[in-house]
Amino acid sequence: MDLTCPICLNVYFKPVKLPCSHTLCQSCLEKSLEISTLACPICRCRLSVWKRRLKDTSACIDKSRETEIEHLFPKYYSARIEAFYAKLVVSVDAEIILHSMSTVESNENIVRLATPGSIKSEFDDAFKRLNRNRLLEANLQEEANLALSRHILLESSIDNNSSDDEPIVSHVMFILFAT
Repeated sequence: MDLTCPICLNVYFKPVKLPCSHTLCQSCLEKSLEISTLACPICRCRLSVWKRRLKDTSACIDKSRETEIEHLFPKYYSARIEAFYAKLVVSVDAEIILHSMSTVESNENIVRLATPGSIKSEFDDAFKRLNRNRLLEANLQEEANLALSRHILLESSIDNNSSDDEPIVSHVMFILFAT
């Protein structure tokens, strides 16, 4: 008989037998049902109806397997039970501490680091500056392209110093320099 949980790979702690005949630790089953769909994590058999009818997973603990594990591994099981109850006590104490801290904080003056809406206005201003910079950069790039094309055209007109192309070159030069 296998005594290892396929989820946590430890010896079963509070083993729960599922309708599909797979067995998991109670805590592993609860975590699996919280995180994923209501299906067996091993075979993906639907457990939604079974879970809905079930009020608490502790009612489905396989008592015979649990007693067998307790007899085979008494120190392990007692340590797990102590750790389980210690976690419960710590979580209850932590809730009480958090609750008392929240009541203290609500009575103190709240220090605001920024006025409401100021962060959004800063973001909007930064976004506008970014758009302006992009537009300026695009304009500069376009002007640089025009200057380069003028330069290339001038060089080509100097190289091709023919009289029949001169009116066309002068017309193109006029159009380029007029813009």
